[in-house]
Amino acid sequence: MKYLKGIWGLSLLLGCIFSLLVYSFLGERGLMNVFSMQEELEKIQRANRMLEQENEALQEESALLKNDTYAIESIAREELNLLKPGEVVYFFESD
Repeated sequence: MKYLKGIWGLSLLLGCIFSLLVYSFLGERGLMNVFSMQEELEKIQRANRMLEQENEALQEESALLKNDTYAIESIAREELNLLKPGEVVYFFESD
C-alpha cells in the first residue's frame, strides 16, 4: 500500500509539472505568445520608424515651401505645367 501511495504521489507531481510546462508554453501568457508579441512589436517599431522618416521629409518640404519661392515655382512648373512669360514648350513625337 505504501508503494502505491508513492507511485500516485509521484504521478500526481509529474502530472502537475507537465501541466505547468504545457501552460507556460501554450497558455495565454506562455512563451509562444510572448514570441509572437515580440515579433508584432518589432513590426510596429519598423512601421513607426518609417513614419518618422516620412514625417521628417514632409516637415523639410513644408519648411522649404514656406521659405523658398524657387521651390514653389519649380513645383508649380512641374505639376501644373505652368510657364514663365515668353517661354515656349516643344513636344517631340517618338516613333
